[in-house]
Amino acid sequence: MAENDKPKFDLPWATLLPLIAAFAGIIAQYKPLVSSRPTVPSEKSVPVIAEQDVDARLWQDPIAVAQKQKSSLTADILAGRIPSKGAERHDIGTLVKLLQERACDYSKHVLLLAVMLDAGPYSEQGELRLRARQAVLEGLSESGFAPMDGEHIGYVTTPWPIQAKNVSVAESVENSSLLLPWEECEAIDDPERVFPRGTERVIVLWLPATHFSPGPLSSFAALIEVLAKDIRDRINVKLIGPANSTGLQNMIREVRVDQKKVSLDMQKELNGV
Repeated sequence: MAENDKPKFDLPWATLLPLIAAFAGIIAQYKPLVSSRPTVPSEKSVPVIAEQDVDARLWQDPIAVAQKQKSSLTADILAGRIPSKGAERHDIGTLVKLLQERACDYSKHVLLLAVMLDAGPYSEQGELRLRARQAVLEGLSESGFAPMDGEHIGYVTTPWPIQAKNVSVAESVENSSLLLPWEECEAIDDPERVFPRGTERVIVLWLPATHFSPGPLSSFAALIEVLAKDIRDRINVKLIGPANSTGLQNMIREVRVDQKKVSLDMQKELNGV
């Protein structure tokens, strides 16, 4: 009697069979979507002249983030994850090309604004770099300029010291590589209402001051000679610095004591700076 009392589990086959048949028909007739458009050959990559490809918010240290990105890129190249050509866009020649393009597009309306920073490793030096960058960008904002990319900066490297023509560079600095973070700002107002008047683009160049000692003026002139090659008369160059009193003393000593080193070419590069 107990076995007869168990509930029976009956499926509603009359309802399920039509649904199963319909579902099977859908599966049998399904075909993947194939586009009738002709295939397009892969596009060639466009060479990048100079790129702001380093993550750097407006409150970050430009030298620290550029150094970190450079180390990461070098590690990827050595490990074979990135071809060695990946470092070419960070050569100083790319920034030279960018300046030449801007000078052609905005003749006599481009400002190269160099800012000397204390590149020391200590936290207080990093804090000073943060404050300096914020002050410079806020000053440019008051003058009618805004960063073209507020979340990224670029950087280039060059052998250092630069042996420019007839320009004496710091003899005590051994041959090394100079890291130059940079970022571009554009006029957000009528160029006739910004300051300096008529300026349409500003290239801000962050300079590690230690690389410009003990001859900051001659070293800076050598750098300008490379960056502004053939276009020095088309762009304005300004320098905010030195970074500390030692740099100022070196500048005064360089002009007063080493007047023989102040060549005509150096005077040309520093004209109006």
